[in-house]
Amino acid sequence: MQEEPQYEIKQKKKQRTTTLNPKGSHLHHISKKEIDDYYGLEAEMNNNDRAIQETQFRKNELESYIYNNRHQIINGPYREFTDPATISKIEAALNEEQTWLYGEGAEQNKSVYTERTAKLRELCEPSHARFQEDENFSYSVEYFQKIIQDFLTWTQNTDPQYQHIGADLREKIVQSCKENQ
Repeated sequence: MQEEPQYEIKQKKKQRTTTLNPKGSHLHHISKKEIDDYYGLEAEMNNNDRAIQETQFRKNELESYIYNNRHQIINGPYREFTDPATISKIEAALNEEQTWLYGEGAEQNKSVYTERTAKLRELCEPSHARFQEDENFSYSVEYFQKIIQDFLTWTQNTDPQYQHIGADLREKIVQSCKENQ
């Protein structure tokens, strides 16, 4: 059995050349004034799009604020920092705003959404502030106790660098720490 020799078939690459006639281009028929008008129209459309996006953002912000506060104040962790009368006011205001938002408020401008969000913030922010104060208070107390403990430890320190501090000053520090514990 003899092997048949393998032949490679080479195809010649075809090139096609065409000449272009740029004289009939559409862009050359537009005047400078028309181009400026198109740029102005584009800028106007961009401004309209931006205004629509900002309005949608404010509308979504109001809707989110309603749902977040309903969760946090009415049913959530901020409830214990709000008195019952205020909770009922907040709940009524949130329900009213939600009804308005999905009814006649669906197609309002940005300033109306911003104004309504500000009114809700004014009503809900005291609860938020009291919750934050409580959260920060426990941290502050722990930090203060750590500082007192550091001072008490320091008064027992006998390193040579602290030898110049007398026993009477150390005793004052210990007394002050014990009073503030």
